[in-house]
Amino acid sequence: MSRSGVRAVVRWLIAALGVFAILAGAAVVGGAAWVRSVLDPQGSLSSVAQSISAAQCETLLIEVTDAGVRAQELENLPLVADRASPSLVVEVAAAENEEASTTLVGVADSQEVEERLLGARYCIAESGPQGWSTRNITLSADAPDVNLDGLAGVWARAGYGESVVIPIPESGRTLVVSVDGPGEIGEVALVGRYRIDGAPDLVQTAFIAGSTVIVVGVALLIVAIVGFRKRGRHEGSVPAVIDERPSP
Repeated sequence: MSRSGVRAVVRWLIAALGVFAILAGAAVVGGAAWVRSVLDPQGSLSSVAQSISAAQCETLLIEVTDAGVRAQELENLPLVADRASPSLVVEVAAAENEEASTTLVGVADSQEVEERLLGARYCIAESGPQGWSTRNITLSADAPDVNLDGLAGVWARAGYGESVVIPIPESGRTLVVSVDGPGEIGEVALVGRYRIDGAPDLVQTAFIAGSTVIVVGVALLIVAIVGFRKRGRHEGSVPAVIDERPSP
């Protein structure tokens, strides 16, 4: 193969490598931008909030088994899926005309909770095709509210409108929401959350890496176009020196 043929092959190889680098870098940047768009500022993937109307309920039992985030949403994040840790965000709103109070939100053993239900009044949240509904359980008009004092579990106190983050209840455990004092629950909002450890740093690194690869690809294209282009007939030759002095 002639020297010019070798130069042409090298030129096309460098150009192809440059195009590949640009496409790969753009894919990385695009993926990082998509991940940033689906994650919240805390680096978490959250489900759509589900509301449970619990009017005339002082204590509400909710059976929750997962975070409510579709599996394919995590599958679209292969680089961060194994970093995800699920949790449940619970926010309780007061019933209409109720004064400010605190609520007790927690996860406890289902059997121990059931033992506290005997002879007490409480509400059960049931999930169906049309959403959540509540059923008020009252055996007698003077039945007392469920007593949760000393019940082992993971508990948190919060005022109306404040969010509580608790672990997803495992099998055999029940989510309990109760008014701590006088008053009734108005509405309970549930949001499943997958917190992605290090997600903001990972996205930032992907942006930098992808942009760097794009710059390298552009540089390779410039080299292929300019550095290996076919030179003109007179390029690189020594210019002739014209003596303009008059002859004697």
